Amino acid sequence: MIIEQSLVSIIIPSYNHERFVCDSIRSVIDQSYQNIELIVIDDGSTDSSVEKIQGLIPLCEKRFIRFEFRHRPNKGLSATLNEALEWTQGEYFSSLASDDIILKDKIKIQSEF
Repeated sequence: MIIEQSLVSIIIPSYNHERFVCDSIRSVIDQSYQNIELIVIDDGSTDSSVEKIQGLIPLCEKRFIRFEFRHRPNKGLSATLNEALEWTQGEYFSSLASDDIILKDKIKIQSEF
């Protein structure tokens, strides 16, 4: 029996986390749960965060059901999350700080409840 997975939307708001943002994105790429859309918004970083994220775009486009990366002038975390919420299409939502990672089975385990 095949059980269809619900689409899970994950948002990563990023601001000046060039040292961490790739690890954050890779932790989502490595999820055992498959039906994920990832939205990454750079909130006006002044470091090389944008370039680091752009290096992962081909991998993200291949891995995720839907992937979106946007960068724009700084508006702050709340505005960034609200903006990203408008674009999500998933039944479930999770945000992840760009200087954090999630364990491989996090989405799978949470989706089982």
